Amino acid sequence: MIINVARKELKSLFASPMGWIILSILMFGFGTLYLQGVNSYFEVMSGAVRPAERVGVTIYVGSQIYSTALFFAFCHHPHAYYEVD
Repeated sequence: MIINVARKELKSLFASPMGWIILSILMFGFGTLYLQGVNSYFEVMSGAVRPAERVGVTIYVGSQIYSTALFFAFCHHPHAYYEVD
């Protein structure tokens, strides 16, 4: 039942060009943030940080991307993350 509802919602979401436009804008934004994060990682870790204090690129870039995605999720569905009496 849930799969049928999800299938119907996804078909209706991407039936119009607006869904594709929103998806392309989000993908462009997240891609830009990813490239900026990788660039920032290599600038920070290039030599000023001792090898014992370095963090992985996944932790460095992933935390920025996921925090931005979480912010957009809170903006889009603020009622889904807290209980309303």
